[in-house]
Amino acid sequence: LGHFTAIDIGANVGDSAALICKYHNIPVLCIEGCSEFMPYLKLNATKIGTHIQIANCFVGTQSGFIDNKLMNVKNGTASMPNYFSDETDKKHALNNIKTLAEILLQNKSFENAALIKIDTDGYDFSIILHSLNYFKKNMPILFLEYDPSYNGNNEAESAMNALWNIGYRHFLIYDNFGNFLIALHDTNSFCDINAYLAANRKTKQVIYYFDVCAISHEKFEVFEKIRNYELYNFN
Repeated sequence: LGHFTAIDIGANVGDSAALICKYHNIPVLCIEGCSEFMPYLKLNATKIGTHIQIANCFVGTQSGFIDNKLMNVKNGTASMPNYFSDETDKKHALNNIKTLAEILLQNKSFENAALIKIDTDGYDFSIILHSLNYFKKNMPILFLEYDPSYNGNNEAESAMNALWNIGYRHFLIYDNFGNFLIALHDTNSFCDINAYLAANRKTKQVIYYFDVCAISHEKFEVFEKIRNYELYNFN
């Protein structure tokens, strides 16, 4: 696979990294700031292999620190409250927050990652919008959790439109159980997806979010291979 590398933003305990490395020892940078997950992530990283690297921090739109007392950890996920950058408040800090650009300056071997996964319980869209220059330059395959319930439909639609504007043209949509749903080639349909998710939340159904795999037009062949696999592998 040559110099194929991946970045896992919101790595949790390393389950996504293990999946990425299931068939090949792909170097993965696992970015995770939650102290409750870190011991398990480190343990799992040693089991996966030495090609796993860990950045012990959160990814945000600016540098700062996070209040330990406000971290919400439940059901195997952690959500991050508003953070602050006042140095005098460090005594309450659980961990520091860095931008993606800052993290990559310290991990240069991952600057040209071919795959980036983002699952940050509410910050996926803001990370994308703040890191557009990076995505435009490198055009990695992007796998993200699509859940507008955190910050509203406008931010979600803005993020997807921004990706479209820099060259992402193909989107594979999965439900929150990992089942393939549909392939999209425009961003207008995300309005319909938002309506579907809103209806599910209102009626307390089981689909609360989607996962989206965004692929640039230059990687259309990759998109076709994934789509064909999803269409025919389970039929």
